[in-house]
Amino acid sequence: MPEKRNLRSPEIDIHDKEIAIVGGGPAGAFAAILLKEKGFKHVTIYEPRSSTREKRVVQCTGCAGIIQPEVVELLKRHGLTIPENVIQARLTNQSQIHLPGNRNLTIRQEKGAVTVYRGFSPINQPGPKTEGFDAWLLREAIDRGAVHREVEVSEIDLHRDSQKKVTITIVDKKNGKEEPEKIGADIVIGAYGHGALKDRITYPDQAVRLDQPTVSQSAVKEFFIGQEAVGKLLNNNMHFFGNPTEKIWFAMIAPKGNFVTVSIMGRGDVDEKDMDEFLKSKPVEDLLGDLPDHSCKCFPFFTTESPRNYMIVDEDGDISEVNIGDAGPTRPMKNGIGAAI
Repeated sequence: MPEKRNLRSPEIDIHDKEIAIVGGGPAGAFAAILLKEKGFKHVTIYEPRSSTREKRVVQCTGCAGIIQPEVVELLKRHGLTIPENVIQARLTNQSQIHLPGNRNLTIRQEKGAVTVYRGFSPINQPGPKTEGFDAWLLREAIDRGAVHREVEVSEIDLHRDSQKKVTITIVDKKNGKEEPEKIGADIVIGAYGHGALKDRITYPDQAVRLDQPTVSQSAVKEFFIGQEAVGKLLNNNMHFFGNPTEKIWFAMIAPKGNFVTVSIMGRGDVDEKDMDEFLKSKPVEDLLGDLPDHSCKCFPFFTTESPRNYMIVDEDGDISEVNIGDAGPTRPMKNGIGAAI
């Protein structure tokens, strides 16, 4: 039998590799935390949004955050306890499932989920100003030694240069600088969501291109009704609806402190008209009654089919880029933290 050769030089320490994480949402931030735990020294997150409370944006950027109990425990195992000022509501360990024909089920878990405000906001909403979950997790990554650069990544070139580096191009718009800067990295971790950069990646000749996830537009509305009304109407339970209308196959109503968040997903894209039809349906009116005008709304995309190819390998067999979170092999429901692992 021929002697097996070690193809890796013992002088090369992979913990010295330069790792560029493009995107600082839950997938990107948690990936940075895991890498720092493993001893990687040079981990940089490129995310134009700020993690500091003073620099928050003024518009709502994502209010439908549900953190399942399994994810809460996963975070704790890595020394991450979600602060009380991030949690909008602690839910009971049971959820109500509403099915057509006035059929209802109660599903119980060992522990309840928590609801949070996703993103790097909010402000300009009534009630207490809850800290954004995404901003908190990004700060935790920074506290553990990851570097955060508040810049946009405009291009990724996966050709290896003479130093065996791939190249990312960044633009620092927050300081009014439009002059691009090129930075070398050993590996890129793409945590940039559904559609960003898809046409701005340059591939080596032999590489199979990264796939994009198949997405559909959902609709979210949030209503400020006060904590007492939220508790009375929803009893701190999650409420799920299966096939509530001809177009909508899934809907969720979540208690979030002073707010009620309603989210719908459809067979194809949905819009405000579909949301209004759901809100006027009898099961919802029986549950919530007359709601005030919404305090915010958004139409985020969700993954209906994850990309099949989410990794680029160079001619030496080394990974040039791997995509995670919404850009990578995640489930149709948002689970960026799990995808980071």
